[in-house]
Amino acid sequence: MAILAGLAGGGIFSALIAVITTALEAKIDELKKGHSNVAESDHTLILGWNDRVTEIIRELITANESERDACVVILSEQPKEEMDDFLEMRMPDRGTTRIVTRTGVVSSLLNLGTVSMSTCKSVIVLGNCTDASSPADRTASDTRAIKTLLGVMATKPADSEIVVVAEVYEARNREIVNNITKGEVITFD
Repeated sequence: MAILAGLAGGGIFSALIAVITTALEAKIDELKKGHSNVAESDHTLILGWNDRVTEIIRELITANESERDACVVILSEQPKEEMDDFLEMRMPDRGTTRIVTRTGVVSSLLNLGTVSMSTCKSVIVLGNCTDASSPADRTASDTRAIKTLLGVMATKPADSEIVVVAEVYEARNREIVNNITKGEVITFD
C-alpha cells in the first residue's frame, strides 16, 4: 500500500510540475510577443517604424545622457522580437536610455493605452514610406499619420501638454494635422 501511495504521489507531483511549467512557458511567450502593458511615465513614445528609427533613437540617447533613467517606448506593427533584434544589432550601447518595444496598431486606442500614452512626455509619429516613394504611398502614409494623431489626441488627458512630432509629406495634410492638434504638433518632412 505504501509503495502504491508513493507512486501515485510521484505521478501527481510530476503532473503538477508539468502544469506549472506549461503555464510559465505560455506567459513567457506572451511577454515575448509584446502585448503587455508598459509601466512607464515621462517617456518618449515612437509610433510606427521606418528606416529613420535608428537615427531618431540615437538622437534621443544623446539627449537623454543627462537623465539617470530615460525610456523610449516604440509601438509598431513589426513583431517585437524583430524590433528588439534590429535595435540590439545597431545600437548595443544605449547609455542611460532603455528601449521598450511593443507590437500593435499605432492608431488603436487600446494599443495607445498599452504603451502608456497618457503619461508620456512626447510622441513621435513616423510615416511608413520614404521620400522616394510614390505619391500614392506618401498619401497613404499621411492618412495613417492623421489616424494615429486622432488616436493620440483622443487618448491624451485634457490637462496635459505633450509634444507631438509627426512625419507628414503633403502640405495640405500638414494643415489637417494642425487643425486636429490645434497647433500642438510639429510636423517634419
